[in-house]
Amino acid sequence: KPESIKKAGLAVQGSKGYYDTFRDRVIFPIYDLKGDVIAFGGRSIDGSEPKYLNSPETLIFNKSRVLYGLDRAKESIKQDGYALFMEGYTDVITAHVYGFSTAVAPLGTAFTPEHGKLIKRFTEDVILVFDSDQAGIKAAKKAANILFEAGLNVKVLSFPDKEDPDDFLKKNGRDAFSRLLEHPLTIIDFLIKHGENKRVIAREAIETIAIITDRVLRGEYVRKLSEQLDVNELFVLEELKRIKRQLRSGYGKQDRKAVPKPGKRPVNEVYIIKLLLQLPEKAGDIMEMLHAEDFGDAVLQGIFQKMKNGLTGFHGLLAGCEGEEKDVLTGISLCDNFDDPEKALTDCIKRLKDNRRTILLRELQGRIRGAEQHKNFELLRQLQLEQQELLKTRGR
Repeated sequence: KPESIKKAGLAVQGSKGYYDTFRDRVIFPIYDLKGDVIAFGGRSIDGSEPKYLNSPETLIFNKSRVLYGLDRAKESIKQDGYALFMEGYTDVITAHVYGFSTAVAPLGTAFTPEHGKLIKRFTEDVILVFDSDQAGIKAAKKAANILFEAGLNVKVLSFPDKEDPDDFLKKNGRDAFSRLLEHPLTIIDFLIKHGENKRVIAREAIETIAIITDRVLRGEYVRKLSEQLDVNELFVLEELKRIKRQLRSGYGKQDRKAVPKPGKRPVNEVYIIKLLLQLPEKAGDIMEMLHAEDFGDAVLQGIFQKMKNGLTGFHGLLAGCEGEEKDVLTGISLCDNFDDPEKALTDCIKRLKDNRRTILLRELQGRIRGAEQHKNFELLRQLQLEQQELLKTRGR
């Protein structure tokens, strides 16, 4: 039945009926550990966005708990003693074609603690095999922290000349890739190689060391960092203690998680859209508290208005968006969820309301000055009453 197909994420309902979610896309079946197909990934072949699109989450599919290729890689991982963590479908497929059958990847999202727990059933050693451009370096740093926190031992493969795994294998072959695998970088070596300056490297490295649960490995990395940066080991240990105290108290924990990155867009407006996607059950309450006019960014305002009009499901909303709206929505949807969405929602709504109030008060003040200059006392009284009413809402 069409409704069942829609529920499985294979079709989207539009104004003219049902249509294929994955039209004009190359399909990548996604399997569970038993080898059963539980979802699909689709790569655009006509240049449309998003470039990659996954099935929505269902009763049998949770992208945070599935690794692409693990059904085929699990036995090799147990045999070889390590897993290769890659960024996407094609990297994994190419790796397997060239004989590197321990390769797996997340499903269009960042690594999660659940991914770490999943791979730990088969090995405690992982090697990150990401692109060597800035985006890949940033993703590797973030993934390393998440996997260290899951109790895994993480190393990173470093490619020359900003190549990606797929291109490197096709260009240089199996033997060249094998030689790289013989000497993966520790996270300390990786951070030093790609760091901006000693201060930034030290801070990033110490934050990562603080996450590591293995005391022996942690001590080894402290010594390695102090030696390579020529920094007194006591300084590293003191800074490590300070950061660990912060982590125990919960301070800074949210900063380490992958909340949406706003770019040049208003951060609270980006967060509201993300929270609407993360908390669909709260959509009605949020819509009552906020209006499209509370959004200063035209693209985010347009997305919010569509959600307010009833397009709250991601796929339906994506189908209703065009151009820049679709690009922005896709980027927001692929960000990790908030650790404490209820608190984040309360804070964001308050800041959004405060920002809107500040703008209105500024506009009123300008109109009040104009009324005073033109000696329009009736308008002046009206504007002053509006100002008083607006001021009364502060703190609500």
